[in-house]
Amino acid sequence: MIETSIGIVDSTGGQYHVLLIIADGQVTRSVDTQSGQLSPQERDTIDAIVKASHFPLSIVLVGVGDGPWDMMHQFDDNIPARSFDNFQFVNFTEIMSKSIAADRKEAEFALSALMEIPTQYKATLDLQLLGLAVNVGKIWSAALYASSILPPESSSTDAFELSTALEWQLLEEIPRQNVQNQL
Repeated sequence: MIETSIGIVDSTGGQYHVLLIIADGQVTRSVDTQSGQLSPQERDTIDAIVKASHFPLSIVLVGVGDGPWDMMHQFDDNIPARSFDNFQFVNFTEIMSKSIAADRKEAEFALSALMEIPTQYKATLDLQLLGLAVNVGKIWSAALYASSILPPESSSTDAFELSTALEWQLLEEIPRQNVQNQL
């Protein structure tokens, strides 16, 4: 979902977008993942959030239901490799279960969901991400290429590491086009 949103941002010439995700649970954790380790799904999600921070894209995840939401809080607060803090988690159920007037709950939810958007938008301006097209198709092709050149006995970790290295190399090498200058 995040990767698709990156493609949409890229296809619109680097216009600012907000991805709103409404979820009733956190990222699936494999039963064979040891405590203190990330599952492949969690690693993929973190990598997608980091990659999205190189685009004018904010991500707001609204959690509905009883969760658990501990990993979403980690995504919100503890991914240091991002260009900017592009992820906001809001626990809808927690806000709506408070013993306050309905209009105050709605206002608190709206504030919680949108409070980081101005700062995130400013970060995309400061990082000069707006109006840039990177051609994400080349990046996705790198991932497919990486998986095709590894020997069959290679692990999925090998494929992941190679494709990630190729993707970041392409991100650095692909000349960004300032769409505003083309208008």
